[in-house]
Amino acid sequence: MLRKLMIAAPAAFALVLGSAAVAAAGTDDIEPSVTVACDEGAATIAVEGLEDAERWQIVVVGGDDAGATVLSDTDGSTSVAVEPGDYELAWWADLDLPYDTLPIEVSPCDDEGAVCVDINTADFDELQDLKHIGPERAAQILELRPFTSNEDLGRIDGIAVGGPRWLELIAGGGEHLPLCPFEDDGTDEPTEDDDGQRETLPDTGVAPALLALAGMGAIGAAGGLGLFRRRLALK
Repeated sequence: MLRKLMIAAPAAFALVLGSAAVAAAGTDDIEPSVTVACDEGAATIAVEGLEDAERWQIVVVGGDDAGATVLSDTDGSTSVAVEPGDYELAWWADLDLPYDTLPIEVSPCDDEGAVCVDINTADFDELQDLKHIGPERAAQILELRPFTSNEDLGRIDGIAVGGPRWLELIAGGGEHLPLCPFEDDGTDEPTEDDDGQRETLPDTGVAPALLALAGMGAIGAAGGLGLFRRRLALK
């Protein structure tokens, strides 16, 4: 009987060590992902990959609310709207083991949510945020740049100026971003040269001709007035 107990004890001890090893491995196996997004001007934190964690929470880092929990496994949700600032995700694979952490930085969202793509500076991936712009057109845009106006977009294959694709490319919509306005608004107003002087219109000879006609009219009027005075003197 004593022999059996002595054999059983090492076996039980090995089982305990094995369970601890499994729990430790479970901690390393949990790899959560965090997504920070803006929805109508409000920042949102969403987490995934924490199904195997015994416990997890997101807390505020720094400021008056440091340590406050904004979201945890007990809330029944995996996303939460937050204010801009620093946060930290902590999770436990086993409550008897140390927890792991992941820093989260939340930047301010654009209040109007107005984000656009500058077709002259956007990279290959950013260009594809525009409607009707896939990998082939994005590569073509990189070769055709710079563009100077909306009408200049007609150089892109399949984009006809005034057509529906052209209009949707400029306006965006759905998951696609609008096109940033061009610096040149395309108006025909006179521009200023480097010396700050307005450009002059080309000399077509019309203005001198008009001045000559005006002079002739003045001369004719003066002659008519002199003739009228001479007639009065004769009477």
